[in-house]
Amino acid sequence: MTTQDDIWTAEEQLWTGTADMMKDRIAPTCLMAFPGEGLLQSAAIAAAIEDSVRWENVLMKGRFKAETDGTIVLGYTATGYRDGRPPYHALCTSTWRQTAHGWQMIQHQQTPI
Repeated sequence: MTTQDDIWTAEEQLWTGTADMMKDRIAPTCLMAFPGEGLLQSAAIAAAIEDSVRWENVLMKGRFKAETDGTIVLGYTATGYRDGRPPYHALCTSTWRQTAHGWQMIQHQQTPI
């Protein structure tokens, strides 16, 4: 379970962690928007995670966090590194909601820069 104190750690683990690590952190109705892949929800997110090459490292700069009534919205600029490829740069937002299962992501969006 994720607390407000380690929400940034949970966010980073969604980039670099294993698919098993993410199962409990992504809400079943989560909506994600990725360049090239478009909008993904539910089973499509799980399939995309299983099929993707995981990020080796991600740097998150310009971090913003807004909190209200059991919801946290994160905003940041990400630089991701994987598999010897050029760095990936994106503006990102994620929305986390406190649920009976702990903090779960309900939205994530990436805009390449």
